Amino acid sequence: MVIPFPKERALHYFTSGERGLLVARDEKGKEYTFSSQNSSPLIDLLKEALAQGVIPTSYIESNGGGGYKEALNQLLELEYIYFDGDIAVVNKEHSLHSVPGRGAEKLESVTTRLKRHFPVTLANPAVHRLDYDTSGLMTLALNSSSLSTLGGQFAKREVHRRYVALLEGSLAEDEGVVVLAFRYDPPNKPRQAYDPVLGKWGETHWKKLGEEKFQGRVVTRVELLPLSGRTHQLRLHASHPKGIGLPIVGDALYGDGQEAPRMMLHATDLSFKHPVSGEYMEFSSPEMF
Repeated sequence: MVIPFPKERALHYFTSGERGLLVARDEKGKEYTFSSQNSSPLIDLLKEALAQGVIPTSYIESNGGGGYKEALNQLLELEYIYFDGDIAVVNKEHSLHSVPGRGAEKLESVTTRLKRHFPVTLANPAVHRLDYDTSGLMTLALNSSSLSTLGGQFAKREVHRRYVALLEGSLAEDEGVVVLAFRYDPPNKPRQAYDPVLGKWGETHWKKLGEEKFQGRVVTRVELLPLSGRTHQLRLHASHPKGIGLPIVGDALYGDGQEAPRMMLHATDLSFKHPVSGEYMEFSSPEMF
């Protein structure tokens, strides 16, 4: 069941006497409506829908001047690309943890937001992770069977992932493959250190998309296709002299700290087989830089 959160379905049921209307679906696709004449009805309508075991799909709220706004994504705090009873795909914002870390300042994350609004009992529903400063597509499992099946697809390299990044400077080559090994570097945590003996090997295919100007300096836009999922893999494979040799713009950990509003790395494409139906699913989220 796709949950795109459009306003069109809510508008289909909306009447002039309502201030807000929520549409939800059950497992068979039957639609239910929850409406209110209050000025701020959404949170109450959402709780009512979830209490009845149906999944919210769309919501609109009157602005009092004859117009409407879609606000369900804002309440749920995540941009859901897809949602059904087994998995969720979200478009993670940058400067947000994928899973909670140690300390109160690191508790807010994609998984805590998911579990705040949906009855997910898994301790960690994240199938894979994106770095705190990385934005883009991320998959979460809603039950242990889906988590295990999708984890197996990642382990067998059956999941296609594509990233786009801006790198500092110019590239002489148009494409290439980086195969390097890294391990955790305790004296310089959270950095990883190159270690061909004790490190874990990772592989990344890359392609130059073009050069452009960013805040007065030359940068290179590249496509990155990781075949493995090591910690900080794309950041290391981009910045290390044995890799591409250019750090990602805005990467304060492996770059030179030049000014940027964020780290310019975004997970644009994600494809895998649905853990239950076996359907091949493809998702995309264009970079916003």
